Amino acid sequence: MNTVNKVLVGLAGCALFLTLAVLGFGVTVQTNPATVNAATGPIRTAPGLQSVIMYESSAGPQAGVSSKSYYWGTTNPQLVNKISGGPSANAFDAATGAEYYDLWFSDADGTPNQDGMYLSIAVTMPTPKYNQDAGGNIDAVGLKFTNGQEVFATVVSSVVVGPGQTGLYSTTEGYKNLALGAPDASGLNGITFLASGGRITLGGFDLPSQNTCTQNASQKCVGNAVYWYDSCNTQGSLVQNCTASQTCSNGACVNNNNPVIVCSSNADCGSVSYGSNVCSGNNVQRSVTTPTCLNPGTSASTCQNVISTQTVNICNNNQTCVNGTCGNTNIIPPVCTSNSYQSCVNGNKYWYDSCGNQQSYVGTCGNVSTCTSNSYQSCVGNYKYWYDSCGNQQSYVGTCNVTNNFGNLTVTVQVRNLSSGNLTWTNSVAANPSDIIQYNVTVKANNNTIINNVTVKDVLPSNLYYYNNLTIDGVANGGNIITGVNIGSLSYGQTKTIMYQVQVAPAGNFAFGTTTLYDAFTASSSDIYNNSGTGNAAVVVSRSGVLGVTDVSTGPLTGNFLVDSFLLPLVLAFAGLWLWKSGVLGNLAIAGWVSAKKADLASVAAQTKLESKIAEIKSKERS
Repeated sequence: MNTVNKVLVGLAGCALFLTLAVLGFGVTVQTNPATVNAATGPIRTAPGLQSVIMYESSAGPQAGVSSKSYYWGTTNPQLVNKISGGPSANAFDAATGAEYYDLWFSDADGTPNQDGMYLSIAVTMPTPKYNQDAGGNIDAVGLKFTNGQEVFATVVSSVVVGPGQTGLYSTTEGYKNLALGAPDASGLNGITFLASGGRITLGGFDLPSQNTCTQNASQKCVGNAVYWYDSCNTQGSLVQNCTASQTCSNGACVNNNNPVIVCSSNADCGSVSYGSNVCSGNNVQRSVTTPTCLNPGTSASTCQNVISTQTVNICNNNQTCVNGTCGNTNIIPPVCTSNSYQSCVNGNKYWYDSCGNQQSYVGTCGNVSTCTSNSYQSCVGNYKYWYDSCGNQQSYVGTCNVTNNFGNLTVTVQVRNLSSGNLTWTNSVAANPSDIIQYNVTVKANNNTIINNVTVKDVLPSNLYYYNNLTIDGVANGGNIITGVNIGSLSYGQTKTIMYQVQVAPAGNFAFGTTTLYDAFTASSSDIYNNSGTGNAAVVVSRSGVLGVTDVSTGPLTGNFLVDSFLLPLVLAFAGLWLWKSGVLGNLAIAGWVSAKKADLASVAAQTKLESKIAEIKSKERS
């Protein structure tokens, strides 16, 4: 067949494929097994492996919720057994809504293999759905190790999207590659879609090097059988089962004359142990290891651990399972007192409720600031104070009590003075009139669900003016912190940082001495729950009047070494010259002493000259 015919046949096949998909016929897409896999040995025996994790977005991308995680311990028999006939309401490894999952160790093509280097996941739904409502929403698949490290699949070796997927979802194999890497929450950009009857096989797990453990380093007894162990003390393959007339001792089967009875009851094999609590859907579960005596009381008796899953708690409708615990999400909505205090925005005065929401217009602010006493309350650290409507701290009220961590936002406000060059963040900063102050505010979500549409605003007191330069997590933002800025939604434990600048009013706006200015920062959301938080910081403004005592030097003269070293001798020299010229020194007989000294010097000079002349004459006579 020539090249043109080959191309025409290929195009005809693609057209037939797309036509069947559009008409709604069941289309199954199978990729070739990947040839690249980071794993260098069986996943199940990887050193330090603790559990297998699957992240699934049960509600699909429309709901905008985070993926849920499901855990299986490495000894869980579900991982080495594929459910016959596929998962169902009566047999499944994980379930959410009407979606049932089966997960097992496998080869690249999905064939079950307890020593495989891949993980396969199958999904079944009683009611078939289509496209983005198909279910089987796999966000990520990973492995967790005892040191806390998590690694995730990087290769999709094969995928069966299942019947019912049409159009874009079938031609892109259900967006298979979106199941790779770490979980990236909900949404189309992070989910692989599989219809009922679909299956995906993933690998490429970056396992710790198994070359660090020498294989078959020693033999040890397990019950009445001998097993290989590597140098990392990981159990390997079976060497031999000891016979009824033998006893396993020190890693070897030893013959004995009397038959050994290993166990007569389950109690001889040890006590029941329990794994950590984990979330499965909205239920709290844990693994249970039950030592069981097989063939009790006989020479063929042996101990075997039976591992099962136990439901510890079923979270009710007002709870959500998080980290193995049912958390209460039934939070009382906030109560906001209307017309709690007044504040100015761009020269206009408005009423604000106790939650910081702007209400009715009052009038213009004018040039004279009128502060209403006990206008609102705010916390400084763990202590609550009254503040007037200008933001000035007044009398102490009591301690700040948080009644419920669920549904709250934590606000931390820090400031620094850019004009002074001190770049240290504190909750209180010293400033002079007209200085530029920078605010650093962190808003953290404390509850176990997403807090939607968080809006932050800062009610600045009189004599602090908004100076722009607003950033959110380091990215410039054109919003106005005074009127409120939406920073988006926050998931559990997530923090966002807001930075902006304010300017202190000119000196004429302050009395002499110090004035402390407090802002009122609030963070709130559009949720019906009590998703809010408050915070503030202090700017201590100093206006100097006259030169104080601390401004007067107490050192020698001027404190300048050059001036202090030469000034006094210079004054004395000029005084002596004046005394000499004025004749005052003559009245003190000093002039006579000076004249006598001059005569002595003249006599000495004449004598020296005479001696020189005599020596010259004698020299000439000799010649």
